[in-house]
Parts: sequence; C-alpha cells; structure tokens
Amino acid sequence: MDFSVLYKHIGGQVVFSPDGKYLASSLKERLVIRDSLELGVLHTFICSYPIQDIQWGPHSDYILSASYKQAKVDVWNLQDEKRHIDIEDAFCGMNSARWCPDGIHIMVVSEFQVRLSIWSLLSGEAFYIQYPKYKDKGISYSSDDRFVAILERQESKDAVGVYSTDPWALQKQFTVDAIDIENIAWSPDDRYIAVWDSNVDYKVFIYNPLGILKRTYRAYEDGLGIKSVTWDPFSQFLAVGSYDQQVRLLNTYNWSPFLTLKHPSKVTRPDVVSLNSYFELQDKYSNITTVVPDGTKPNPKLGIGFMEFSYSGDYFCTRNDNMPNSLWIWDMKTLRLYAFIHMIDPIRTVRWNPASADILAFSCTANCVYLWRPERGCEFYELPAANFNLTTFHWSPSGHAIAFLDKERFHLGFVARPSE
Repeated sequence: MDFSVLYKHIGGQVVFSPDGKYLASSLKERLVIRDSLELGVLHTFICSYPIQDIQWGPHSDYILSASYKQAKVDVWNLQDEKRHIDIEDAFCGMNSARWCPDGIHIMVVSEFQVRLSIWSLLSGEAFYIQYPKYKDKGISYSSDDRFVAILERQESKDAVGVYSTDPWALQKQFTVDAIDIENIAWSPDDRYIAVWDSNVDYKVFIYNPLGILKRTYRAYEDGLGIKSVTWDPFSQFLAVGSYDQQVRLLNTYNWSPFLTLKHPSKVTRPDVVSLNSYFELQDKYSNITTVVPDGTKPNPKLGIGFMEFSYSGDYFCTRNDNMPNSLWIWDMKTLRLYAFIHMIDPIRTVRWNPASADILAFSCTANCVYLWRPERGCEFYELPAANFNLTTFHWSPSGHAIAFLDKERFHLGFVARPSE
C-alpha cells in the first residue's frame, strides 16, 4: 500500500464521490474538492457557516454542505461553480439532510422529527411527510429507486409509509404491532420489507410492498432481542444478529432459520476452513478476550453489533461485541467458518472493500491498518505519518484507496489490485 502526504480537515468530513473520482473535505467554512488520485485541488467552495456535514449527490456532479445549527443546506455544482442552490428552514429547523437516489431531490428532516421535506432542485418545491420516526435511519429504497419505505409515527403508533418517487406520492401506509421499531430494510430483489423491533423485544416482521404481513419471526421471548439485521446480496436469506451472541439466517421460503452462526469463547483449528495467514496460528485460542457487559447501562456491549457481507456475497464478517478483539469470517458457499481473527487490541473499525475484491480492512491501534484477503490472510500496514492517531477510515467506492482520518488530518492509502 502506498500512502499520500497529509492534508487537514475539521469535523471528520472527508468523503469520496460515488464514482470514486473526487474527494471532498471541510475546513471550517471551506469545502475543498480534490482529485482522488492526484489529490490536487479542483474546487473550493466558501460557505457562510462552519460546515457540519457534506454529502455527494449520487451522480457525483453535485455536493451539499450543511449547518444544522443554522438550518441551512447549500448545494454546489462541480461543472458550474456559479450555480448554487440553498435550502433553509428557520421555522422547523433541521436535524439531517440526505440525497435522494435520483440526484434532483434532497430529504431534510426537521428538528424533533416534526416533518420530512423532500426538496426539488429543479422546481424549488417540496413534498412533505409528517412525523418521520428517525433523523438518520428508518428509510429504505427499492433497488430500482422507484419506491421508498419510511418509518413514521401515526396516532402514537409506529407505521411504515411506502411512497413512489416519480412523482412523490403515498402508495401504502400500514401500522406494525411492535413496541418500538428500530429500522427497516427493503430486500435486494424488492419482494419484501423487513421491519424489526428494538432490543426490548425479539421480533422481525416480513411485509410485502403492499403492506401484507407475510411472517413474524421470534427466536425467544426473554432477554434483550435484536441488535443488527442485514439482507444477503441475493435475497436468499435475512441475517439477524442478537444479544444472545448468535446470528440466525432466515430463509425466504418459510422465514425459519436454516443456520445459526454461534460465537463461542473457544475456537479450535478444525473449526476454521482456511488457515492462510502471516500471523501466528494456534491449535486453540484459549485466551479470547471477553468483556463482561455492564447490565446497569443501556445498549450493553454484548451480542452481534457488526455483520456485513463482502462485495461478492461469498464471505460474511461478524463481530460479537463482548469479544471486541475478534472477527469471524464465514464462507457463504460452504456455510462454514472460514477464518477467525483475534487481535491483542480491540478492533475499532471494520469495512469491506465496496467494489470487486473481497478485501476486509480493519484497525485496532492508532497507527496501523490490516487487510484480510481469502487467498492471503492478514497483512499489516503501518501508517507512515508521525503522531497520527487513527480515528476512522473510509474506502473509495471504486475500492482503489482508503482515506485514513485522525481528528485534524487525513491521508490516502492506495490499495494494489489482486493481480498487482
């Protein structure tokens, strides 16, 4: 991996464009756009406020900057710097803003989730949805982006509204028999909408887009329930991670678990299919670091807090939060544990390469990153910058680079392709 020089940022806003060609960063009131390969400055936009958030439009031709404290969003055009659109809502305020997939609408959630405004950049008009439940989740699009499902509060109950996006209009609205809905996710094949309850109650509801309930799944009744949910890329099953430290894979035929992925405190050599690694292998990991969660605090560090499929869908990575030093990588073709990674320090950030290659990046300490590949195992890269305290990192959408951030600086690491 080759590394760039250091650049400054403020507020953790360093974002690749969706096409991977550009890199945006914020410096107080300045929005800086760079070439993601050469890192030369292409554009600098000056805002009237310290930037809190930046988000690229889906086609990489527009970018928004936001100050939620001032209830203001600015939209900048990379092709014409003089073209500038601003959105303000001083009456209701702003909690969050996000692009719609068509690239010509922006969703803005007001303070206290009073309403969700969908602003058109062409007409300047807005479509309003009352009482969205969340500011930063509870919104899921169909794969063709023609429809969107939104969690709402209607008459003191949780509900799901299904809207068409061209034109914007309510198509269906239905309430869900849940205590406190945590989130929703449209299946990749658009046949189902998964809705799940908070950790208070283990319930997964499967609806079709017409609002017809197909199945309610409940693994157990006592104890904390669901912690994470994700569809596999081919809509063959729904993965449900819970506080009992297990992942249940529900098939889409009868919505019953056909496989349960467990995370025991000891892993022996026969349990792992692949043993390729640059690190020491042991017959038994007898000293897996386990954290005893504090039962007096909400959202205890227990259970499956992270799970994500690789780009190809061939591999599935999970982490049990009370074993913070360990990662489990499953082979989805054989449905067996493929690799087990145990580190000396807690693993902070885990991200799959979003394009083409099955490469998993993760970090533990403040100055290094690890890359795991099925054919190579783990590789270690020390970040070359002095006094650099890594806080997080982001892949380029094209998978060619990783942006490494500390509190005030960032640099890029360029990843070699498998054939290089």
